[in-house]
Amino acid sequence: MGRSSSVGRQPRSRSSAHALCAAAAGTLLLLGCAGEPSETPHVSRLGFRTHPGLEEGQVAFDPPIVVELQDASGEIVPGASQNVTLRLTATPVGARLSGTTTVPAVDGIATFSNVHVALPGDGFALEARVEGASIATSSPFAVRLSFTSVSVGSAHSCGLTVAGYAYCWGGNPAGQIGDSTTAPRVSPVPVAGRRRFTQLSTGDLHTCAVTAEHVAYCWGFNEYGRLGDGTTATQRETPTPVAEGLPFAQVSAGAVHTCGVTVTGDPYCWGFNDHGQVGDPQIGQYRGPIPVAGDVRFTEVSAGGTHTCGLTADSTAYCWGNNDVGQLGDSGSSSTTAPTPVSGGLRFRRLVAGGIHTCGVTVDRALYCWGFNNHGQLGDGTTTERHAPTLITAGASVEDVSAGYTYTCAVATGGTAYCWGMNFDGQVGDGTTQTPRLSPTPVAGGLTFAAVSAHNAHTCGLTLERIVYCWGAAGAIGNGTENGSLTPTRVVQ
Repeated sequence: MGRSSSVGRQPRSRSSAHALCAAAAGTLLLLGCAGEPSETPHVSRLGFRTHPGLEEGQVAFDPPIVVELQDASGEIVPGASQNVTLRLTATPVGARLSGTTTVPAVDGIATFSNVHVALPGDGFALEARVEGASIATSSPFAVRLSFTSVSVGSAHSCGLTVAGYAYCWGGNPAGQIGDSTTAPRVSPVPVAGRRRFTQLSTGDLHTCAVTAEHVAYCWGFNEYGRLGDGTTATQRETPTPVAEGLPFAQVSAGAVHTCGVTVTGDPYCWGFNDHGQVGDPQIGQYRGPIPVAGDVRFTEVSAGGTHTCGLTADSTAYCWGNNDVGQLGDSGSSSTTAPTPVSGGLRFRRLVAGGIHTCGVTVDRALYCWGFNNHGQLGDGTTTERHAPTLITAGASVEDVSAGYTYTCAVATGGTAYCWGMNFDGQVGDGTTQTPRLSPTPVAGGLTFAAVSAHNAHTCGLTLERIVYCWGAAGAIGNGTENGSLTPTRVVQ
């Protein structure tokens, strides 16, 4: 049987034909069917057996990309083992293909099992190349980021994707975005190191996160030791491990201090301690984690401006630190360096320390706030400070709340987002810059949110579809431009 015959040959492969030919000749791969030395067919072109589609950022393409080494008629060349290289073409600016981008073919097939793209965007395509053959181009594809959480800092924001990768955007003067630079980013960029995190928190000028192995990392501005790496180095532009090697389950980045809870519920804090917010009576700076005074164990903590709060396993709320305007919620105004129960005997499922106020959602989904109220950030219709939990109405029941510096946002059961308080930059999201808003005001756009995060001059919310929308100050909302927005705008993802 000659090689030109098509009898018994499977589509796109000559393996069976070669086997029959070799058997007939009596010498495997040494003689052709006519008894003359056989030649490996020439690889003249490439073809994509599998094409990328809608891919997740930093996640290996699924299914893997498979490229065929073909002859002039489009059939796989058996025995072909040349190196095949993939590269991006028609890419959004700054994107690149990562992973093992050059692999040897095996019997005419090259499989790329770990290639991925980090930056989100549309209009991507792959090119496959091999020496001496024409280039093959894949179908166009897109890369998306599916977020599971979002956290807003003073002028930057970060989120975690379904794969646990951290992305940040916005202002970056101290490296708080964590991408090895100090360049501002108008759309999400991956945090350096390609670590997978389970929880993340942004502060004023720094960011912290915890891995699945319970290792805490921080990056950004390190004045007063707020990164907890044992130094006061000016800044860290990539994630740096927190000192002491404690196994953290959760961390919270505040204004100039940070706190965390270990897997056994023990609270630790570090950074600046001018009002006892790190849980120690000694005023000064702490470059690494120190245990919070007292013997209370927590499931989570929240670091605010100059105070900290935490929840225990039985949903009891405690706060410590500065209390000059009632932000500790103990009905008094005396600061304390040890966790003090919030008055009222309420049980909370969510508790957040803001700049100088605090809010919490009870186990039966009622919303309470207390502390400073100069811009209406408590949401009780007044500008009167409150030293004990005060009931706030934001929908019939509330799922989530986030306390910023001078404003607050919450998500009601059903997904409607509300914000109130200062609104100079449109952070309330109602389409205006009217300020203040003394009561919960619906965020414009009719989106259904699962969570919301507030801080200084911009706000972000996460929808049930894992899409992030932001609104407020220019340069911080991740919409691909330097422009701000008075209503929710989709983050580039």
